Amino acid sequence: MQDRFGNPLDPAVGYARGSHLAGPLDEFRRRAHGLDIIRAKAAAEGRGRLYNFTGHRRDFLARNADLSDELAEEWIGTPLIEERFNGLARDHFGAGANAGAALFNRSAAGIVSAILATVSAGERMVAVAPNGRTHPSIRRGAGLAGAVLSEPDPENGLDPSDFDGAALTVLTRITSELDVLAPGRTRSVIAMAKAAGSPVFVDDAYGTRVAPVLLGQEKTMELGADWGITSCDKAGMGGPRAGLMVGRPDLVDRAVARASGLGLEARGPLVLGVLRALESYRPEILKNDSTVARQIAAGLQDRFGAERVLDLCMGPTISEEDVLTIALEGGDRAAGDCALVPAEASCILGMVLLEDHGIVTSNVAERPGARVSLRLRPTAAEVARFAGPARVVEAVSDALGRLRPLLGDEPAAHAKIFGAAVRR
Repeated sequence: MQDRFGNPLDPAVGYARGSHLAGPLDEFRRRAHGLDIIRAKAAAEGRGRLYNFTGHRRDFLARNADLSDELAEEWIGTPLIEERFNGLARDHFGAGANAGAALFNRSAAGIVSAILATVSAGERMVAVAPNGRTHPSIRRGAGLAGAVLSEPDPENGLDPSDFDGAALTVLTRITSELDVLAPGRTRSVIAMAKAAGSPVFVDDAYGTRVAPVLLGQEKTMELGADWGITSCDKAGMGGPRAGLMVGRPDLVDRAVARASGLGLEARGPLVLGVLRALESYRPEILKNDSTVARQIAAGLQDRFGAERVLDLCMGPTISEEDVLTIALEGGDRAAGDCALVPAEASCILGMVLLEDHGIVTSNVAERPGARVSLRLRPTAAEVARFAGPARVVEAVSDALGRLRPLLGDEPAAHAKIFGAAVRR
């Protein structure tokens, strides 16, 4: 498969590789440069001139009293908070009083652990996600388990036979790109999988909160699935980064046991941090964040076109291909003369936003494997600090202007992605 510019897509990540971002090591170096910019900017201008637009809040909300009472201590402190932690986790998922709850060091760790605990080598596993955007951790978990992975496209219609013999079905109703599976299709997938005797695991990293609060859908465990997981650092949750799993106790226990053998479980301090995040979570805050973020999306759509700017419930997304398309249309360079693939153009756009405006985006600061589109997912408070949605729109427009001269200048593009001191 190719992107719209004729570049071959890397099936492992879903976007084209270029001469600069040729693989995970280059992405690691890209991130290292982004962190260097953050450090330098904080030292020169102060931390207050940096703005988190990643959609990930990785705070640690423990109180002073928590530390003096040693609640972060694992052997005695964790048992003292465990009952409240489990109760809030069940409520968050809409689960019954007998549901199990567990924490993993990130959602991907919980997903991989659930797969390894459920699927044996050679068994069949089904993954369903809108637009085929199965999270890489699901594919990697299937690979580690030696499973035969099937990914039927829900947009083309699903048949009960798609789930025959499946040892596990993993359902994603809202992807990291905020693609949403229609509620009817969600219910149909779960019904067909259950009828085929396949347990259903929901990758609900965003969906546990976005679905009921912004889309009027059920909570995770109200869907009729067996168990599921959510991220603790996005969509209204304040961090720290962790994956919260709730569902059938036997399945949750098996996933935890597998995770413990691999070092993927979360330990006492993270349990304390997530407990405080659950206590602090308020749906109305998520609604306000969404309202402000969509104002940014509306402004960008007016500027660059609704077909290029996705107005999603947590903020606008401009795909890497649309980033490059917009940049090319604003200059005098033809697509055939461009030295960059879309992922590299999007990366440079993120670097300019960071250097010139202090806006931290995931396509700069995230680790290898993250999406490379430009995603702006700030909280309402962060947008207010930046002086409002209109100023965000101007910052993106300015950064696109800075990107255009680099489209045909490979040395300058390389320096922008990795830093002037880095050579090939």
